[in-house]
Amino acid sequence: MIKLQYIFWNPNNFIFKIGSISIMWYSLIMLLSFLAAKYIYIYVCKKEKKSIKNINLFILYIIIFSLIGARLGDVLLYNINYYINNPIEVFLPIKIYPKLEFIGYRGLSYHGAIIGSIIGVYLNTNYNDKFKKNKILSISNPIAFALLMGLFVRVGNFINCEIIGIPTKEKYGILFAKEIIKEMKKNSKFIKNVKIGKINIKIKNDKNYQPIIIKVIFRKLKIQKKSIRKFFKKSIKYKLTNNNYINEHIKEKKKEKIFYTIKKEKEYVIKIETLCIPRHPVQLYESISYLMIFIIMFSIWKRRKIKNGIIASVIIITSYWLRFMCEFYKEPFNILFKKNNIIITIGHLLSIITVIIGIAFIIYLYYNKEKINKNEI
Repeated sequence: MIKLQYIFWNPNNFIFKIGSISIMWYSLIMLLSFLAAKYIYIYVCKKEKKSIKNINLFILYIIIFSLIGARLGDVLLYNINYYINNPIEVFLPIKIYPKLEFIGYRGLSYHGAIIGSIIGVYLNTNYNDKFKKNKILSISNPIAFALLMGLFVRVGNFINCEIIGIPTKEKYGILFAKEIIKEMKKNSKFIKNVKIGKINIKIKNDKNYQPIIIKVIFRKLKIQKKSIRKFFKKSIKYKLTNNNYINEHIKEKKKEKIFYTIKKEKEYVIKIETLCIPRHPVQLYESISYLMIFIIMFSIWKRRKIKNGIIASVIIITSYWLRFMCEFYKEPFNILFKKNNIIITIGHLLSIITVIIGIAFIIYLYYNKEKINKNEI
C-alpha cells in the first residue's frame, strides 16, 4: 500500500470578506510582524539602558521606509518588466486590466526592507540632533533582533502560496492546490467548485509525483452528459496540459491520455485521476531559520555582554547565509547562472553580498574598537 505523506495546502487568503470590505491573513501577519518588532526593540533597548524617547516616531520611520524599500526592492530586482507595464500596482493594491480588482500588496523584498529600514534609521537619527555620532551602532542590537521578526512575513508567503519550493521528488512535500483550483474555475460559468483529494493507486515513477483526484463539480444547469464530455476535452484538458500555473503542480503531458469519469450526483461531477508535484515548503524553512537564529542569539545576548555591532553582524551573516542555502530550494526565477544542476539567481547574489557586508562590518569593528569605545554611548 502506498503511504500518502504529502499535504494539500489550499488556505483562504481572507479572514473575512463582506462585499468590498475584506481583511487578508497576509495583512494581519504584516501587522503582527511590526508589533513584534516594536516590542522586541523596546525590550532590548531597556535591557541595554538605551533611550526609547520618541520611540513611536522612530518606529514610524522604520515602518514607512522598510515598506517602501521592500516594495521597490521587489519591483526593481525581481519584477521590473511586469511593473513597467503595470505601474499603478507598484504602490496601489489594485489591478486595472482586464477589470478593476483589489489584489492587495503582492511582492515584498526582504533585502529591500533591510535597506529601507537602515535608511529610515539614518534619516531619523540625523533629524533628531540629540542623537550622537555612534547612535546607529549603539542601537544595532535591538534593530537586528527586531528585523528578524520578518519570519512572520514568510508565514504570510506560505499562506498566500507564494515563493514556492522546488519539487521534493519524494513521497513528502506540499501540494499547493490553490493555483490549480483557481485556474480550473477561472473564466468558466459552468464550474461550481473544484475539490482535490488523495487516492491510493499504483503509478510508474511514483517517487517524483503522487496520485490525486480532481473533482470538477458543475452548476445545476440544463446540460447533457455529452456536452460535459465536450467541455472536458475543449477546456479542462487544455488547462491541465497547457496552463503554466497548473503545470507547476500537476504532471500531465499533452499527448498522453487523461483518466476521468463523468457521474451525475446532485450535479454533474468529473473525476480526474492525475499526478501532483509535491514541493518543498521553502517559506517555512526560511521562517524557521530566522526563528532559530533569534532564539540562539537572544540567549547569547542575555547571558553575555557583547560589544555593539557584533550581535547585529552575526545575525546578518547567519540569517543571510541560511537564506542563501534556502534559495537552492526555491523554484528559481531571475536566473543569473545555470550549468548542469547548479542554478544561481539574483536571490543568491543579494544574500551573499549581504553576508560579505556583515563580515566586513565585523572586521571594521575589530580594527576600530578603540575609537568606537571612546565615542560609544
